[in-house]
Parts: sequence; C-alpha cells; structure tokens
Amino acid sequence: MPASASSHFILNGFFCFSLHTGSVLLGWLGFISAFFSIIGWSLSFNNIDGIIQSLNVTDKTPDAWSPEDIAFMHNAAIFIISMLIGFYVIEALASIFLVYGAAYNERMFLVPWLVERTIQLCFYTVIWLFIGLYLFTSSQTVGYSIYSVIFGGIALFFNFYCFMCVYSLFVLMREAQEYQRLTVHHAHVSPPPNYTQLNRSSGTTYVKI
Repeated sequence: MPASASSHFILNGFFCFSLHTGSVLLGWLGFISAFFSIIGWSLSFNNIDGIIQSLNVTDKTPDAWSPEDIAFMHNAAIFIISMLIGFYVIEALASIFLVYGAAYNERMFLVPWLVERTIQLCFYTVIWLFIGLYLFTSSQTVGYSIYSVIFGGIALFFNFYCFMCVYSLFVLMREAQEYQRLTVHHAHVSPPPNYTQLNRSSGTTYVKI
C-alpha cells in the first residue's frame, strides 16, 4: 500500500502496544473515568448548600450573604454541575464508540472521540498558558509558575500523545479502506483475460479473446 503524506505524521504504536490495543485501552480508561465522574458529580447535588458554604468568593462571610446571593450561587452551582455531568456523559459515549471502532475496524466510530479530545486539548492548552502567565506576574509565585508549566506541559504532552494514537489508527484505517476500494475497482475495470477452448486433432488449444 503506498504511503501518503499523512503517514509521516502518525505513530506506529502506543507505548508497547499496537494502535488497535492502545485505542481500546484509552477507550475503556476514558469510559471508566467518565462513569465515576458522573456518579461523583451526581452525588454532589445532595450537598450543594455545603459546597456553597465552603466557598470564599466574596468579602462576606456565608452568614452575611443575602437570600439573592444564596439563590444565585445555588443556581450557578446547579448549572456548573449539570454542565460537567453532560460533558462526562459525552466522554463516556465517545469512549464506547472508540472501543467499538478500534475493535471492529470501524473508523467513523473514532470521530466522536477525536472531536471531543480536540476540544479538550484546546481547553487544556489555554488553561495551561493562562495559569503559567498569571503566576509569572508576581515574584512570589514564580516558583509555582515553573512547576505548573513543567507538570502541566507533561500532562498536556501525554494527552496529545493519546490523541495521536487514535488519530494514527484512524489514518491507517482510512488508507487501508482506500487501498481496498482501489483494488476492487481495478479488478472490476480490468478483468483477467478470457480464453476459449478449441479442439484440434493435435490437442487442445486456448485462444485469447
């Protein structure tokens, strides 16, 4: 199968595993992580008031908050938790699709995970840069900024490596399917020569027609 330009930017494996095995592992790990995150954030609905009381986002103590402040923070907490649960539901579904697609060579089932992980990588990159630059603005937090940049960069690189594993599998599946399509098409366009049999006294002769 001829190599395409994209073949120069793909991986051959995921650590010591093949791309198929690595993608299946990433899918199951993503599903398990999302499943427990959904349970944890769902249980936090029962303790929203306690979460609000533990926050220190204003100069007021929780006892001095007005009913409007409490109602606003209560609704904001419900909205944020609901958004997080929705995000993890999407991640769980995308991970299941990834497992199925990697196990049964269905490349289109890899697309939801790739899209979801692309959004995550963009978000993590912005947060990583923002935290690093913010902590660099004060001489007292330069040390924290260096640590956050280093460890955040390692985590970001690992997430990008995981993304490249699934993306590489997607590219290889696409190229294999395209090669198979071209092979089948060539077989239909150029069938093998047809021969007819002629019986002669000296023996059997095959003539190409």
